[in-house]
Amino acid sequence: MRRLVLLVVALSGCVLPPSVDEVETPKNQPPRIDPTTLTPPIVEGPKFLSTLCPSYRFYATLSDPDVGDTLYWRVFLDYHRDEGRLFTKVSSLAPDPAALGEGRSITFNVNPLDSRLDYGDLTFLVPHTAELFVADRPFVDGPAPEGRRVEEDGLVASFVWPLQLGDTTDLGCLPEGG
Repeated sequence: MRRLVLLVVALSGCVLPPSVDEVETPKNQPPRIDPTTLTPPIVEGPKFLSTLCPSYRFYATLSDPDVGDTLYWRVFLDYHRDEGRLFTKVSSLAPDPAALGEGRSITFNVNPLDSRLDYGDLTFLVPHTAELFVADRPFVDGPAPEGRRVEEDGLVASFVWPLQLGDTTDLGCLPEGG
């Protein structure tokens, strides 16, 4: 019996939790779009765009907890109706050694007369969207989702602005498209 007690004591040992230093941090985290920086603001409802105006400027701040990641972004207009999604312009933000971990502002213009928003007599009646789509890996061509596929370990974020088109004057218009 004494040998059994010694064997149990010897085998039980002391179990300690892992030290805090041994806990691994996540390797790949998704990019972020800071909702507090979105312009037009998201609380105003659909953004009105006048077809009498050549352009409207949109703003957002992008970041990525993985400070070495290059961010790739593109803007889709009416994604589900657009047949040229694979040809949507891709922009990128390389890591900035002077601002590692900080958000970086981007801007893009939306032209209300863009052919992707034109539905003939229905243009002013149907809802429209502008979607900012961000990835931490390059986009790749391939099957669905067209224009949104990224390399295998890539992660994404997106934001969709609802848009309403009309033909009345708008003081928020950018002169001469810029």
